[in-house]
Amino acid sequence: MAGQIMMFFDPLSLLLVILVSVVIAWVQNGSAGAWHGLSVLPVLLSRNAEDVAERARLAMVRVEQRVEENGPFHADRIAPDIPYIASLAEMLANSTSWKEFSEATQPYRQRQHQKRESAIGFWSDMAEVAPAIGMIGTVVGLIIMFDGITSADAIGEAMAVCLLTSLYGLLLAHVVANPIARRTELYANQEKQWQDDFARRFGILARKHLDGDGVVLNISDSAKVNGLTGPKPAKQLAK
Repeated sequence: MAGQIMMFFDPLSLLLVILVSVVIAWVQNGSAGAWHGLSVLPVLLSRNAEDVAERARLAMVRVEQRVEENGPFHADRIAPDIPYIASLAEMLANSTSWKEFSEATQPYRQRQHQKRESAIGFWSDMAEVAPAIGMIGTVVGLIIMFDGITSADAIGEAMAVCLLTSLYGLLLAHVVANPIARRTELYANQEKQWQDDFARRFGILARKHLDGDGVVLNISDSAKVNGLTGPKPAKQLAK
């Protein structure tokens, strides 16, 4: 039984398929994309999106309470353990108006979106390229095998080793890379949802505490799309 299992294991072929697939996905997505793709693994293995969202919600509540009690310039005194909340809190504390806060947060939120997309792209590209790498390994192995064959008795074993690269490519694509890509996409969508919601709540804090009456002139359309405007308070009618 052990011998039958070991016949499916060739360390060199497996290593080559993995390395070449990683390198190609790296080239397609760049160093930043590859880093984001690889760095998402500990997050997927150690946490789930619901836990992170709940921790972010608690951090957001603490920031809101601190701002309501001490003003917006104390927003970063909470030091939340969620980097996204901590970054927006620091931007709020260092802003003097809602517009300044909005302009500061938009590039940061765009980078967050790009990180999610590049992580998904890295694993999706690996899932797409791995079977082709396995097939290339099989073809190259067959060429080498037939070029140097000296006995018909050696064909069977050599052929089995050549076909293993195709097997490894399929396994890497459909058992490893594709499930990680789908899981990363699910996590990214859930992360985007709570990040957009909390960015909107930060926008409400900025309008209320930095602009006083909440009236901000010349609000850009891009800022409105990014969800930072928040609801406008009703104006009181002059008596």
